[in-house]
Amino acid sequence: MRGFVIITDSGSDLPSEIIKKYDIKVAEISCTFDGKEVKDDLVDNVSMSHFYECIEKGDMPRTSMVNTLEFVTVFENCLKDNKDIIYISLSSGLSGTYNSALIAKESLLKKYKDAHIEIVDSLSATMGEGLLVYHACQLKTEGKSYEEIVNWLNDNAPKVNIWFMVEDLNHLKRGGRISGTQATVGNLLNIKPILTFNKEGKIYVYAKERGRKKSLKTLIEHIEQKCRDIENKTIGIVHANCEKDAKEIEREIKKLSPREILIAPLRIVVGTHAGPLAIGVIFIGDERY
Repeated sequence: MRGFVIITDSGSDLPSEIIKKYDIKVAEISCTFDGKEVKDDLVDNVSMSHFYECIEKGDMPRTSMVNTLEFVTVFENCLKDNKDIIYISLSSGLSGTYNSALIAKESLLKKYKDAHIEIVDSLSATMGEGLLVYHACQLKTEGKSYEEIVNWLNDNAPKVNIWFMVEDLNHLKRGGRISGTQATVGNLLNIKPILTFNKEGKIYVYAKERGRKKSLKTLIEHIEQKCRDIENKTIGIVHANCEKDAKEIEREIKKLSPREILIAPLRIVVGTHAGPLAIGVIFIGDERY
């Protein structure tokens, strides 16, 4: 009987200890900053504090999706070991990475006719994608079948809730999310937008709060109001070089008695567009609207 592997990409922002524990394969997204190109393996090859320091000094990082040839290499290394593949992708609404994986799949199935390659669109990024990967690994450890895990992923991808706040609107302007005028006025008024994902896996501005303290409180309120059955849920917290705030949110969420809380840096994929001091909370809850 064929075994199978679970693969993610650099957009999932899972803590390095989970990547190591479950031996998760990572399709590495590259980023150019500080005059160099690096590929993020989600473990230890990128200093996130240095990354955000570079942005604060005026550097403008650029990310590049995983291309088809790179996916062919990652996938074929598994297929040669007689392993089927479940790849959980960065949202197709944000990146062409998902389509690159689909093209690689079609190419490889012509050669490996008995193989199974499932490409799952997470409709998410950062630890929204990561929680799907994490739960898939847990289900595999529990002995769930390839088909059962794929079905679970497709059922739950639309239920990933991501709420995050950005500190400086200029980063959203650079990514085309808001206009230059909106960024200038918003920064003058100390506006901190709360962003989330829609059904198509695209980011939009959900609300606008005045001041960082209020926006952090709003993130906690989203957990309180929208995360049902929290005692059985894993909550993710990601931060862009603001661990103190992440720990404060963790302390408040612990009062709600979740099953588990994971904290990790917001890495290069979303961090490039969100900028320093961005912070987010993630859980699997009700389906998005």
